[in-house]
Amino acid sequence: MKSGILETMSRIFRVLKPTRPSPSPPTVDTYSEALSLCVDRGGYQEQDLVDIIVAKNMLYLEKSRQNPVLGQEDWRTVMGLVAAERGESLRVVDFGGGAGNHFTIAQVVLGTDRGLRWNVVETPAMAISARPLERDGLRFFDDLLKARDDLGEIDLVFAVSSLQYTSDPLEYLQKIISVKPKHIFITRTPMSLAKQVSSVQTSRLFANGPGPAPAGRPDRLVNYPITFVSKAAVERLLQEEYQIRFETREEGGSFRAGAEKFDMFGFFCDRKR
Repeated sequence: MKSGILETMSRIFRVLKPTRPSPSPPTVDTYSEALSLCVDRGGYQEQDLVDIIVAKNMLYLEKSRQNPVLGQEDWRTVMGLVAAERGESLRVVDFGGGAGNHFTIAQVVLGTDRGLRWNVVETPAMAISARPLERDGLRFFDDLLKARDDLGEIDLVFAVSSLQYTSDPLEYLQKIISVKPKHIFITRTPMSLAKQVSSVQTSRLFANGPGPAPAGRPDRLVNYPITFVSKAAVERLLQEEYQIRFETREEGGSFRAGAEKFDMFGFFCDRKR
């Protein structure tokens, strides 16, 4: 009897014993090195990834029209809208804004009758594939300067979970600064408290984009380069022409690479007069 109990307990403990965590991807010095480690060499221009994000946005838009419900993950968009000075209109550049779900959230919050102009700047693959989602107030571009010229002036630049997926986050941040928006809101961005490093991020295909995926599509693993920019370098660059109104401390330890963990941060900035 006793041996039977011990055997049963042994089986239970074998089941409950935690599995060894999968090894973290290595850190490398450059984006190009990280890209060479990816199975999907297209990075964020991988067509499967683009297609699923567009398809999920179409479902998200339809659901929002029928029953607008905002989730906890939407607070960043709402915070940026509240912090920006709003008159009769608001001109926004959404840098790396996917297929436009932040615009959908903005319309839920502000209403569809407000003068909202929202230009998404994305990769060429995403900008082309997302064009069917264009509607009054929403347009897609693959060039920041063209998006700025279309608006004339920019009240707010959103950069939500986007700078880390560019080939050089500081270079792209400098480009954002150069178009002189009144406000910049960087959020959901993992940063390094030491030097800048790159790595590879792996996720489920269906984890990209808002809401559920369409039925009947196969899920799989996808990977793409990610760069953990130096937080101090971001602050120095911003403070040359902007006043940081507030910093956001977001998810801690959200990313692991090598032996390091990286927290997410954000900054809402006002252009110096």
